[in-house]
Amino acid sequence: MEEKEISKTFDFELTEDKKSVEILLPLEGIPPTVQDIESAYKSSALSACLFREDLVKQAIVDFTKSKAAHADGQAPNTFRYKVADRKSASLHLEVSSDRLSASLVITSAFGGNNPSEKIILAYLKKQGVVEGIQLQNIRAYCSESCTLAPGVQSTVVVAKGTPAKSGIQCEFNWSVTPFQDRELQPVEREDGTTDMYDLGEIETVSPGDVVMVRTPSRKSDDGVNVFGEFIQSIAPPNIPFEVAEGVEVSETNPNELIATRKGVPMKMKDVVRVDDILVLGTVDLTTGNIEFDGTVMIQGPVRDGLIVDVTGDIHVRDLVESATLKAGGNIVIKQGVLGRKMEGADAHERTSEFSAHMEAGGDIEARYLQYVVIKAGGSVNVRDQLLNCVITDCEELNVGGPMKRSARLIGGSANVRSSVSVGILGSDSYVPSHINLGTDVDKLKAELESIKTQLMDKQDTLARCMIQLDKFTEKGDQKKIDHFSGVIANIRSDAKDLKSRFETMNYNYTDLVQKVSLSVYGESFPGIELKFGKFNTTLYEASKACRFKFTKMGLKKVAFKKR
Repeated sequence: MEEKEISKTFDFELTEDKKSVEILLPLEGIPPTVQDIESAYKSSALSACLFREDLVKQAIVDFTKSKAAHADGQAPNTFRYKVADRKSASLHLEVSSDRLSASLVITSAFGGNNPSEKIILAYLKKQGVVEGIQLQNIRAYCSESCTLAPGVQSTVVVAKGTPAKSGIQCEFNWSVTPFQDRELQPVEREDGTTDMYDLGEIETVSPGDVVMVRTPSRKSDDGVNVFGEFIQSIAPPNIPFEVAEGVEVSETNPNELIATRKGVPMKMKDVVRVDDILVLGTVDLTTGNIEFDGTVMIQGPVRDGLIVDVTGDIHVRDLVESATLKAGGNIVIKQGVLGRKMEGADAHERTSEFSAHMEAGGDIEARYLQYVVIKAGGSVNVRDQLLNCVITDCEELNVGGPMKRSARLIGGSANVRSSVSVGILGSDSYVPSHINLGTDVDKLKAELESIKTQLMDKQDTLARCMIQLDKFTEKGDQKKIDHFSGVIANIRSDAKDLKSRFETMNYNYTDLVQKVSLSVYGESFPGIELKFGKFNTTLYEASKACRFKFTKMGLKKVAFKKR
């Protein structure tokens, strides 16, 4: 008897536990193929479940065995076998290495249920993910999951932690105003006008002064990972001070930088230093007037109208225009000073009308000086030319000299306490020059006369006291004897001091008188007015190299000794 072919329409049912799909086959006819069952399964209502080809192959083998048993009456008429799995969606948690992000890898259901928001949240809680839950992402997936085909894998970011904020790097703040940062603001005068040259003081420091403070590095806000574990913020390492000359880190406070010397704080690219010498480029309207407690080195020129006032020295490597230089020490100018005579000014009566001014506690040196009012505690030394300047006071005046006989002194006036040395004095155009030598001689002479008078008065008083002492000695009046003995002792002590002062001052006076001279190493021209104490004279003739000295009889011209 021929076997009938089994119908290609198969029945598929869920198992009683709802976890699998079974195929129902009558044990009659030819066994179906894998392709027959798969084709029928895809058309069934349970096709969303996971088809198991391995199970189907085994089902066909078992179908053959059951068919044989059925023929022997040992098997039911219908064959049932599992061919597919009904699976709900699977969840797999992935956490980043820093534990700041958690993602769910969700494989959509095979005929089962896709996860709800509640299920996902419960799963995360079970896994310990409790911080930074991304509800919006979870809800979005749940809304879309019904449209997903079975077995589609989706990755959903479900939690994000809060990272610890980076620590705050240390900060450096000036405790003083560095030279480069001083506020360059013109100063308003009392009358309401503005001084465009005065732009504020330059701040200086002394040893031990704090010039910079470091605010130490510190941590910021702590963070928390997806498991609710705190993440501590870490303070970054402190950046060390960049130091140079004139500063050091305080021994008592490592966050303070202190000055080791007196000077001006300078801010460089990566270095902090205190300069005992302030080095500038050009002094002009961009720098304003310079007032500094120390020494200033100026690389460029000093422009018209500016003031440089320092307690130390002033060194200018270029020229000085109609400016004012004041120094507690020396003033050294590589080039010179180009002042001018103000309109209507008279060089001998109105010196303030000269446009350039220089005052030094020490020496003044320059290549040339023109229309400058000058005062120096030491000497004034000019290498090439002194033209129409007014020297109100200086110890010595040297314009060239024996080593440079071409240097010229032309016009102007000079009050000199000691000697003058010059290459060429005056000019062939007979420009008047006024030189007052030995300006301290009369002062010293007056002081000598005063001391001499005091000494004579002491001697007269001593003589009178001696007479009184002799009188009371004869009378035996011990009280009076003691009184006048004490008075006499004091007078003799005072007289001794006066005599010592007189001798010292007389030596200085004699020495100064011997030093006072005018030496001309080239030639002198007519028109030169010379003054020494009460003596005045004017040179009416040109002279070759010689020295002029004043004696008790007046001016004396002395030729240089031939070598």
